[in-house]
Amino acid sequence: MARGVQRNRRYDRNEEREDDPSISTIDRDDGQRVALLSVSPLTFCTPQQRVLGVAGPKKAVKASASTGKSARYYPADDVPRPKHSRKKHNPPKVRASFTPGTVCILLSGRFRGKALNQAYVIGTSTKIDVSGVDVSKINDEYFARVESSSEDGEAEFFENDEAKPAIVSDQRKADQKSVDAALMKAVESTPVLKSYLGSKFTLGKHDRPHKMVF
Repeated sequence: MARGVQRNRRYDRNEEREDDPSISTIDRDDGQRVALLSVSPLTFCTPQQRVLGVAGPKKAVKASASTGKSARYYPADDVPRPKHSRKKHNPPKVRASFTPGTVCILLSGRFRGKALNQAYVIGTSTKIDVSGVDVSKINDEYFARVESSSEDGEAEFFENDEAKPAIVSDQRKADQKSVDAALMKAVESTPVLKSYLGSKFTLGKHDRPHKMVF
């Protein structure tokens, strides 16, 4: 017999079943009385559980999902939320071929004395002695960009479309001359090094870069 199915028993109208509380009777339109017998769901047990007298597995009762009320107020604009990065933030590493005084070949971009991507630079075996160059004042703060105020930026945007040229301070010009003087002294001490640095790096049709030693 299927689980949870109610069985109907028909009794005589004169038969009374008041002694059994699990049986309820109803009167039909044709004058007959029908008794309804409720049967509890069956519990299936394994043979081991029957021997040990352990009850069968109970059916888990599913919790009804609570219907929460929606908020009466919500922001009109999207509220930015910080996103956590899963990447490991490691400090950048410099290749072993890049040491102070190493002559490098720039493969792409314009050189303006700024930081360069190592992917576009080849370190050569030519080195210059830079021990005599004083760079104690040169650091990251020295190359920091001066930010203009927002009010001045908006005024310049609406007044004039021409970009203003960058103005180099006299202090930077003096620092550049002192560094160049010490470098040129070291370059001129090596034969043909000045013309080598002034030449442009090119590859011919029959050149094999993977077999070149720079």
